[in-house]
Amino acid sequence: MAKDLLCETALDDAMPAAYYAPTYKMLATFWAEFKAMMTPVISSKDEQLKTLRLINGAVIDFWSLQDDNVSRGRKYKRVVVDEAAITENLETAWNQAIRPTLTDYKGDAWFMSTPKGRQSYFFKLTENEKTKSNWKSFHFRTVDNPYIDPEEVEMAKEDLDALTFTQEYEAEFVELEGNPFFHAWTTERNVQKNYYDPELPIYLSFDFNIRNSLTVYQIDFDKREVRGLEEYQQGGIGMDLEQLCKDVALKYPGAVMIITGDASGNSRNALTVDNQAAYQLIESYLQDAGVVFTSFRVPEANPKTVNARVVCNAVIKHFNITTDPSMTITNADIQLMRMRSDGGLDKAHADKHNYGHAGDTYRYLIYNICYDWYTNRRPANEN
Repeated sequence: MAKDLLCETALDDAMPAAYYAPTYKMLATFWAEFKAMMTPVISSKDEQLKTLRLINGAVIDFWSLQDDNVSRGRKYKRVVVDEAAITENLETAWNQAIRPTLTDYKGDAWFMSTPKGRQSYFFKLTENEKTKSNWKSFHFRTVDNPYIDPEEVEMAKEDLDALTFTQEYEAEFVELEGNPFFHAWTTERNVQKNYYDPELPIYLSFDFNIRNSLTVYQIDFDKREVRGLEEYQQGGIGMDLEQLCKDVALKYPGAVMIITGDASGNSRNALTVDNQAAYQLIESYLQDAGVVFTSFRVPEANPKTVNARVVCNAVIKHFNITTDPSMTITNADIQLMRMRSDGGLDKAHADKHNYGHAGDTYRYLIYNICYDWYTNRRPANEN
């Protein structure tokens, strides 16, 4: 639709137009696609300034809203702002830079986006039609697009949690801030007395912070079950990590142990022995304690919590993931952890009220291990 609107103004009316994207990366993608589409009617182009001049004399400018001085001094008949809801400085950009460009030609502005909560300036813009006669909002669901297979939308509905599907596919303004981060989780369904199966590997999920947090799981791929067995919290980074590993090794003698968790444990730390990375120490401590085999499934960097929320809730929704009632800290964290307005984890609230570290181990386990299982990309020989 953005391409059609730009063509209508520049080709049909021979008037100047502009396109705005939230980031340079998103702008580059649209620029490449639009430029290729318009090749037969382009008379000149400026790759650096991202400007197209057409054979009828019309000019189309392309801007990133990461630039604070975007389009100042320009005049347009039409502007298109894409993915407006995720533009951090949208209000300032609109009022101080974009809106003035429409005055000379009495131009129009189109804001397009998937909703991102009621706290966004994009939501406020959609409310303008209630009080201003020159504003109008339009609502289209993904299924309203004739080029999208409805069956694909139904598959997405099955895959995703309800909040994510409502926002991303139904294009509804879902209020995310303050809602549970693990909103697919319930005590009734996801807390139960679990048992240890010596035939299955042990999964250890770590978080390194003021206190070392560790949760212990087993995964039965045949039964599609993830069972949380117990939790540990001791000391801090570099403190009592050796004792924690000894305790786990003694509790599960002979078990194959697969380690995952916080990616920060990959880095050297001044608080650890000889400045070693935490996972180096963990491997050494477990081996010294008699663990025969360990495997690490730790990413280079932790995933964005916005993405982790979508994955975790989809996995919780579809599979039997439970924690033992004895895991009181973990279960409390899961219930307390909440979302920011953008759908990410509200770490500031968790840090302020001193909770969430055990819940983080739960998040890491699901994303690092269970997501691969969920998408049928699980490692071989683990069932």
